[in-house]
Amino acid sequence: MIEIRPLSPKYFQDIIKFTDKEIGLNYFDESSLWELYNQSQTHFGSASFVAYDEEKIVAIRLTRMHGCG
Repeated sequence: MIEIRPLSPKYFQDIIKFTDKEIGLNYFDESSLWELYNQSQTHFGSASFVAYDEEKIVAIRLTRMHGCG
């Protein structure tokens, strides 16, 4: 079953492994994920999400809020 989780720093290493495989090696690093994380936070939570099937990432949605970056 797919579970959608708000972006959190605890998922950064999983995201890096996922994007290295699915997008290209070194597309993201921890520094760039921190920047995206900070730019995706709102008063109601995160605008970015990670989709897990069990403990494996199957999709990500990384979104910057308007006016950030």
